[in-house]
Amino acid sequence: MSFLFNKKEEKNNPLNEIKKLTLGEKEKPTPKKQTTPEENYSIPKEIKADVDLFKEQQKRFNEMKARKGIIDEKDYYLPKENKKLTTANESTQVQNSSLNNKTHNQKQSDLTMNETESSKSAFEKLLMKNSEELKKNPTKETITQNNYSNPQVTNTIIETKINQDSGKIERTIVEPPKIQEKQTNDFNEEKETTIEEEQTQETEPQKDYFFSWMEQPKIEKPLAENFIEKETAFSKNKKIMSEKNEEKKFSNLHTPIEDVFTLLEKYEKIDTGELSKFTNLPEPTIEQIIKPFEEDGIVEIHYPTSLTKKPEVILKNPVVSKITQIPQGEVLENYNIEVDYVPAKISIILSHDEARPIYSLEVPSIGKYTLRFLSFIKDEVAETMPIELDEITDPKKSKKLKGRFFKELSNNLQKYFPNTPQDLRQMLSGVLLHEMYGLGDIELLMGDDNLEEVGINSAKTPITIYHKKYGWLKTNIMPGSEEEINNYSSQIGRKVGREITVLNPILDAHLLSGDRVNATLSPISSEGNTMTIRRFARKPWTIVDFIGKTHTMNSEMAATLWLAMQYEMNIIIAGGTASGKTSALNSMLALVPTYHRIISIEDVREIVLPTYLNWNWVPLVTRSANPEGLGEVTMLDLMVTSLRMRPDRIIVGEIRRKKEAEVLMEAIETGHSIYSTIHANSGYQVLRRLAEPPISIPLMQIELIDLIVVQYRDRKTNKRRTYEIAEVEQTSSGQGLQINTIYKWIPRTDDWDKLNKPNKLITLLNMHTGLTEDDINKEIIDRQKILEWMQRQEITELETIGFLMKIFYATPEKLKKMAQENISFEEVIEMMNPKTSEEKKEGE
Repeated sequence: MSFLFNKKEEKNNPLNEIKKLTLGEKEKPTPKKQTTPEENYSIPKEIKADVDLFKEQQKRFNEMKARKGIIDEKDYYLPKENKKLTTANESTQVQNSSLNNKTHNQKQSDLTMNETESSKSAFEKLLMKNSEELKKNPTKETITQNNYSNPQVTNTIIETKINQDSGKIERTIVEPPKIQEKQTNDFNEEKETTIEEEQTQETEPQKDYFFSWMEQPKIEKPLAENFIEKETAFSKNKKIMSEKNEEKKFSNLHTPIEDVFTLLEKYEKIDTGELSKFTNLPEPTIEQIIKPFEEDGIVEIHYPTSLTKKPEVILKNPVVSKITQIPQGEVLENYNIEVDYVPAKISIILSHDEARPIYSLEVPSIGKYTLRFLSFIKDEVAETMPIELDEITDPKKSKKLKGRFFKELSNNLQKYFPNTPQDLRQMLSGVLLHEMYGLGDIELLMGDDNLEEVGINSAKTPITIYHKKYGWLKTNIMPGSEEEINNYSSQIGRKVGREITVLNPILDAHLLSGDRVNATLSPISSEGNTMTIRRFARKPWTIVDFIGKTHTMNSEMAATLWLAMQYEMNIIIAGGTASGKTSALNSMLALVPTYHRIISIEDVREIVLPTYLNWNWVPLVTRSANPEGLGEVTMLDLMVTSLRMRPDRIIVGEIRRKKEAEVLMEAIETGHSIYSTIHANSGYQVLRRLAEPPISIPLMQIELIDLIVVQYRDRKTNKRRTYEIAEVEQTSSGQGLQINTIYKWIPRTDDWDKLNKPNKLITLLNMHTGLTEDDINKEIIDRQKILEWMQRQEITELETIGFLMKIFYATPEKLKKMAQENISFEEVIEMMNPKTSEEKKEGE
């Protein structure tokens, strides 16, 4: 179609201007209104450039034009005559530029006329450029106009040619093929840009699309190829911005309260009507939010006498924000956790100022006024929510109480923040729950499965943790005041029915999660109140974990211990602090047959058994005396009581004193199998500690211990290994005891050597079961294959292992056959489920 204009467009149409020049008509000098680039170009907010960067790129563009010999669009040329015409404005500009440099030409003057250059419309520049190209190359037939949002996509193509007969310019618009305008959609979505994105653009300079649009490339490919959509720089930047926005959403949480106080800090006085418009909250809700701040002396509310006026809110005492310092340095490792809907980012940072890495805990940043408002909600819930005493002391009811707290807090936040997203309300509820029902920021540390210990040494020093991989590390969390540490200790004590006071300044207790807590008060600890939490694994370690994931022992050692556990051998687990004694004991107890009665005696509950053993398991726990010194129940009392319960297995948490060891030996002599732990680093140390003061057990009783399993923590790699498995046996003279080491760990190769045969094990099994040495060796090999099959099938859950043990003790040959055929665990479940098997047969 021909290029047509209406009368209104004809006046200011640049095509008519070119047409007049082409036909030799004289140009009527008309005053030209100076325009700014913003008037000619509608530059989206997303591609705004810094002013200095804008001018610098404009300068580079003009320099590029000068190098390529491109004539300024204001220098109009006739197609047939080389006569140059200029407008009145152009003459003035040339005269002004000549004052600065008399020798420069029109191309060089363009370098000092950035604003005038940018005032021309982009479409006019294209036409002027095309006219000059037609003069030089009459066969040139196209000009293109690129999309604003994507410089690589052409929106309009104008075909231009000179009629050879009349010498007139003829132009025709060619409509581009219709395609899905994905770029436009991306552009529209990009308009919703946050302030953080604009700040990011300042720090990360991007390509200037304004100048890319003006720089028209020469088309050497077919036109259709220019309409093929490609991934634009906008879409790439959008992905980058969205990732950065996620990080900023994580670190900066925004609530309507912050909007309210942002206005108050800016204007100091504003009425509730304006606050309602800005925050999109109803005026009654605004007044509800402001009321607690008025009672706290932060704001004042003035109620006008006129009914037509709104109440005014005046900011009196702004809240000062608490800045949390994030350590700087090389990041060795980072990962994310979430506890009660509260996310946290963990970073292990090696700082240049510290000899050891720092454990950095970063939580979403909550505004200072929102934090203050949360304290008001906490007080409100505490006043309105009734709590019974047994809901605190009873573990089962205590878990329900935690759920009630969370629900009540969430409902209160819904009342004040009706338009706030649910995930934000849940997160705020979790923060309040940790403050009211938990241990504050320590709750987040307790949610990290990589931690084994959490220590508070005083209010003056940061909280310390013991990391499974890095050992003891300092955190970026300060515990608060001495009073706050005391409150945490008292809260833990109340939940287990114990007290910590100045008269009784030591507390040994456990949390609902099973973690062990030790707390002391000043002046027992001279630097201040302390608290140490031994965090136990939420997923108990199993014997399959030991032979696979942690490489604590090999499969032959595990099979030998399995055989000993089945046939009621007496076993003592020895080792140093944090060497894995309790974990090893737990893993071995899962191998006990289902038909045995188990009694466990502990100071703090640490033993975890699979569900299939719970029906005949009685866990007993000691109790400290009350403030009057009455009501104490010792481990010795419980051990004596357990003998009257007809137990098959007695588990004692730890042997510490002589009386406990004496009762334990009496239990062995009466025919009970015992399992316990003791602090010692080798089999010979166990022997000496039991035989020598202060315990001083007779050698004839110590001989009743069948196996000693020694756990060890490698001081170089911080890994745990089973150092040795040994037997306690008589010397050749029969007058003393000696250690027969069966397996021993070799640190250099990180492997185990079998040093001797298990003579005592073979003798006892032959005496009690009739198994020969060959039968015992074959049984160990069969169980070794089962354990290796479980490792290949990744059967590491305690309950799953308990399920397989149940199968084994009912039909051992069936499980051996399953392991030999290497069938999957899913097939095992199908085979052991009668309903599934019948349905499968019916289907066949």
